[in-house]
Amino acid sequence: MIQDLNKQFDSDEGNRAYPREMLLGVLMYYSTLHISNLTAVARECKLNGMLQVFTCGETPSASTFRRFFKENNRLTLKKIFCCTLLEFNEEKLLDFSRVFIGGTDALVNGSIHYKITWDEIIMLGYVKQWKILHNNRKQSMERFMEELKKKEEFYKDDEEMTKLIKMALKRLEIYNKRIYKKMPLFIEALSGRKQNYVFIMFPESIMMRTKKGKFDFALNLQQIMLKNKISFGGLLLDKPNDSKVLEEVLLDIKETMEILLELQKKYGLRRNYKEINTIMEKATFILDSGYFSDHNLEITDKYAINALIMPKVIARQRNNKIRSENNLK
Repeated sequence: MIQDLNKQFDSDEGNRAYPREMLLGVLMYYSTLHISNLTAVARECKLNGMLQVFTCGETPSASTFRRFFKENNRLTLKKIFCCTLLEFNEEKLLDFSRVFIGGTDALVNGSIHYKITWDEIIMLGYVKQWKILHNNRKQSMERFMEELKKKEEFYKDDEEMTKLIKMALKRLEIYNKRIYKKMPLFIEALSGRKQNYVFIMFPESIMMRTKKGKFDFALNLQQIMLKNKISFGGLLLDKPNDSKVLEEVLLDIKETMEILLELQKKYGLRRNYKEINTIMEKATFILDSGYFSDHNLEITDKYAINALIMPKVIARQRNNKIRSENNLK
């Protein structure tokens, strides 16, 4: 599987690519230390003596790790992590009699002020057309401001363009070459949304009400867990709540089962292929009241699955009773 990842970087052109197993190993090591900032990871590669033994003295940069996330084959990476499920299956530990699905918000830790609106995206297109995008350096930004003021004078009789230029002068920092490259992502993320802005660093995220009651940029994290508390998978979705996510979750489970079956045939000793193939037919899916919606109920029929979803009214009654018994509000 690692060879499949490395094949994408077999070209003789440019610098030699870092081995994928090394980058994956470094990231997994730092995930156990709860270090997710890629700049911090790259810095540690230079300072951590033990890690340098593993990397043979190589010091990949933060941008290398970012490319690792963006450019790798998603399915191959998923297969690598599904090897854990293969090991559980070999030990007969996968219990599919109950499958629990739960959702929560996954904050992307971004400032709510670091967003870009439709008007700013339009202006970004004009700035590119005028060939005055800056590169974040002081001299380049000063030149950008000068050119923008010339454009303001030129378009002084055009009310709409003047408004866009004045808006750009207030936030010079976003009109750079790096952000312009993300324009297709911004446009794709905004299509079909009610809000007219996206988070610059993570356009897929949406503004949603978090567990603390505030609004922030986040993704909907769906987790799938088996009866004996083994995680069977998970995925991030740009949905504000759990009412319309069940189909995507079921498709992810189906994909994971297909991978598990493939791994079992290639590397496993057990031959419980029929059991794996019929998991969705035999399992009972347990979901909380957040999933109780016409859309999700239709999906349970479409995929012919057994699902227990508590209606919101009953859930509210039960929760109020428990609160009352414990003298809570």
